Amino acid sequence: WALWGKARDGKRSDDELIHHGETEMRVSLIFKLTGNKYQIVRQRKVGKRGQLVLALHVYDNATESWRDLSEAGSRQTQLKIDELLCIDYDTFMNSAFIAQGRADQFTIKSPSNRKAVLASILGLDQWDIFQDRARNHSADLNEDLRILDRNIESIDRDLSSRSDAESELSEAKARLAEIEKKTRVAEKDMADVEQARQGLAHTRRGIDDLTARIKQDESELSSVESELGSYSSEADKTLLESELANVKSRLSSLKTLEIESKDVLRQRTKASETSARLKGENEILKSEGNKLNDRIEMLDTATEPICPTCGQVL
Repeated sequence: WALWGKARDGKRSDDELIHHGETEMRVSLIFKLTGNKYQIVRQRKVGKRGQLVLALHVYDNATESWRDLSEAGSRQTQLKIDELLCIDYDTFMNSAFIAQGRADQFTIKSPSNRKAVLASILGLDQWDIFQDRARNHSADLNEDLRILDRNIESIDRDLSSRSDAESELSEAKARLAEIEKKTRVAEKDMADVEQARQGLAHTRRGIDDLTARIKQDESELSSVESELGSYSSEADKTLLESELANVKSRLSSLKTLEIESKDVLRQRTKASETSARLKGENEILKSEGNKLNDRIEMLDTATEPICPTCGQVL
């Protein structure tokens, strides 16, 4: 009765088991199973709505006390006891009858009941339980395997993205080095052009002076040629011719210098235009270099994989 709530003959009710004159009965059974010590307490009170109390405990060696294993209701607790014992009341009684030579009690059962009893006696139902557990464990393992496969795929994508980011970082650094080199060259060219531009005004003033001097010499030449016709003596003509030759020589030198000066002016004007162009290119290079620096800093400090296309954290 303590284990299954049944009398030995299985016919008397719980109230009929209570001693005459008493209002309740209580049984406590302590037993050992698979190395653990258990206690079952079953209590019954008399009445039309008789109260049944069923409790299952296991002894905790660490705390040296009983730990409750009872379920919410008596029916659920009984099922837990049957599961713990690996046998229910009917199976126990039939196996006891067979062992005691009372097989007739077993043979009068229906074929399906006899099959169920034999399966329980032989522990076949345990194999079903083990099979269900194995099936559930296999399903859990398969689910874990699917999760691991997804994690591996995710890791592979992360590694691929990280590899792409590292490749982009290397390319960005190479591009930045190239831009910095071009920037240094452009800055040197700008310095040279700026120096030429500063000399442009001086050259223009020099050309203006040369032009004025040429005009003056041409005027003087014209005057000398006019005077030459009015002189009659050979000595005077010789003197004027000498002066005329001197003026022509100076005029020729001035014109040559004027040509050279204009050439220098054209070169310096071109240098000024180049300076403006280089300034624009230098600003573009600096802007691109700043963007690359920002990009490199982001790639260097990123702890998450970066999309190589949009630059966002994956």
